[in-house]
Amino acid sequence: MMKKTLDKLQDPSLDNPMPHLMQLAEIALYINHYDLQKPSAINEFKLDHNHISSDIPAAIANLVNLMYFYADNNNFSGAIPEYLGNLLNLSGHIPPSLGKCKILQSLNLAWNNLQGNIPPSLGNCKTLQLLDLSVNNLSVSLPTRVIGLSLVVFSVEKNNIHGRIPLSLCNATKLDIIDLGGNHLNGTIPHCLIVMASTLGVLDLSGNNIGGNVPNEFRKGCRLEMLDLCWNFLQGQIPRSLVSRKNLKLLDFENNQLKDTFPCKLSALSQLQVLILKSNKFSGGIACPGDDSIWPLLQILNLASNRFRGEITSQFIPTRRSMMAGTKEMQLEPDELQYSSILAGVHIQDLLTLTFKGNDFELHKIPKIFTSIELSNNAFHGEIPRELGNLNALIVLNLSHNSLSGNIPSSLGNLSQLESLDLSCNALSGNIPRELVKLNFLKYLNLSFNKLEGPIPTSTQLQSFDASSYKGNRGLYGPPLTPRHAPRSIHPSMPSTSPDESQWGSYSQVEWTLRGAEVGLPVGLTIFIMPLLYFKRWRRWYCKHLDRLAMKILICKNHARGRRTRRRSERQQRQRF
Repeated sequence: MMKKTLDKLQDPSLDNPMPHLMQLAEIALYINHYDLQKPSAINEFKLDHNHISSDIPAAIANLVNLMYFYADNNNFSGAIPEYLGNLLNLSGHIPPSLGKCKILQSLNLAWNNLQGNIPPSLGNCKTLQLLDLSVNNLSVSLPTRVIGLSLVVFSVEKNNIHGRIPLSLCNATKLDIIDLGGNHLNGTIPHCLIVMASTLGVLDLSGNNIGGNVPNEFRKGCRLEMLDLCWNFLQGQIPRSLVSRKNLKLLDFENNQLKDTFPCKLSALSQLQVLILKSNKFSGGIACPGDDSIWPLLQILNLASNRFRGEITSQFIPTRRSMMAGTKEMQLEPDELQYSSILAGVHIQDLLTLTFKGNDFELHKIPKIFTSIELSNNAFHGEIPRELGNLNALIVLNLSHNSLSGNIPSSLGNLSQLESLDLSCNALSGNIPRELVKLNFLKYLNLSFNKLEGPIPTSTQLQSFDASSYKGNRGLYGPPLTPRHAPRSIHPSMPSTSPDESQWGSYSQVEWTLRGAEVGLPVGLTIFIMPLLYFKRWRRWYCKHLDRLAMKILICKNHARGRRTRRRSERQQRQRF
């Protein structure tokens, strides 16, 4: 690595020798008057203690490997340029001297390797509106003074921050977005934070260690559009005051310890698009009064891994107009579900974990054309409603690990956009409907461990899936299942010409012989041997008759021996004469 220190230069243009140092990795230019060039390999750049009175040089944006940038004790003017956001390798601590920027309005240091704490001196930036320190390695707890009264966007997601949520956060009454997700925060949700949600658009506390109940303090007329509290240790019930959140589009309570029934009380949330209650302790049925008008814009519904029971009613299905192609809701532009802040140019998207194609994956952007229903790992019973076939814009359908029975409805063949279908671990019976061959976009199929029978539709893409998609159905046969799962001849008396069938027949005969021996041995022991061991009268009777039988055998043998002896004597006498 080349390292160069150039101080007190006589030639401030640096035309010579700078243009020829293309492998330069560190440069110190303190106490000089210079014109900045742009060697691209620089990772440490020092401009401190100069007399620079212009804007911050735009050439710095090209230093993509820059890790350390020193620019203190100069006379820089103007705004901090947005192109500094291209520098994604910054490390070290956030300098407390940033608190001297009295008129700083936006500070975005996201996606770097910054460490240490958030300097409390940032609280001196009275005009600061945006503070984004997300995706770094910041630790310790949130300072109480860092939140200015003018702050609109505050994001520290995906760091290592611990401790409690400071109450001072509630003093920033202009806050529109609060994102504290992906840290190690503990304690409970401050009541004042829920009260101030009347002015919030986004509240993200996901992926922490927050416990207790969700305060039932949501007020009417609030602006909240996204509430993400997933992956915590929250208890109790869904706050009933949430019904006042008429603008709510996303509600995520995944992986908590909530114990409640299906939230029919939230049926008034007409703008709701994402509802995730996965991995909690919800119970009861999912039927609500007035199902025909509940959540018409809902595109993602995840109730998996709870204790829901009952039938999946047909009234629960037709209202999902957002899951139907050709409807007004599906004719929207295919952009992502996001929140646009009142601060110009600021947008936020929520991160979801979905089960898709048999695996969990993180969905960083939620396209408006993405639709999903996940009801797996519950206790639903009854038949699959054929009305599900009306949701022809559905992409993911997961009803696995329930107690569903009856036939697979042929109407599922109308789900022309379906990419993932999981009906495994139920009690479904009958044949696989041939209408499923119309699912041209299907990439994942799991029908295993049911009571299906008959042939797998031939010459279709259904045979392109692995045999594991069909295992556990004793009556199914045909590719991709192995020949052993094929049915035996309709006329068993006729000889089979197939080597596989002959081998299978021989195997069956041996198997039945062994099973007969297995059954006969305990039966014989029970009927004959056990009475002799435990009943004295039986033993006497057995010994008496055994003695008689032995005497008869001995007498018969003696008579036979006597006859042979006499015949032998007679032959010998005849030979003499």
